[in-house]
Amino acid sequence: MSLIEYVEPANVGDFFVGIGSLILACVLAYILYRIYIKVAHWIDVMVNREAKYELLEETMLDKIAKDKGINLNEELAKRKIFDIKHKSFRKKIEEKVYEEMFGKSKEKK
Repeated sequence: MSLIEYVEPANVGDFFVGIGSLILACVLAYILYRIYIKVAHWIDVMVNREAKYELLEETMLDKIAKDKGINLNEELAKRKIFDIKHKSFRKKIEEKVYEEMFGKSKEKK
């Protein structure tokens, strides 16, 4: 083993390749970030537009039903009352546990 260790001189080309790769990675990250922001805004606009259309449809349908003499909320309540109710052992247990913890609840109108 020699007493003097050989130190390889720094290669300037490798330094410039590293800097170039860093710049390229930063540019690609910026481009992907800009695309991501545009897609996120587009999705936000589409969701808001769909929500507005749904609200408009619901209000117009309610208005038309009232003009015809139909109360949609009342009809929904009737249909929920006349639904077939399935008995469930788990629901009975949950009701008993609730009654034991909080007492009997008031009857719903």
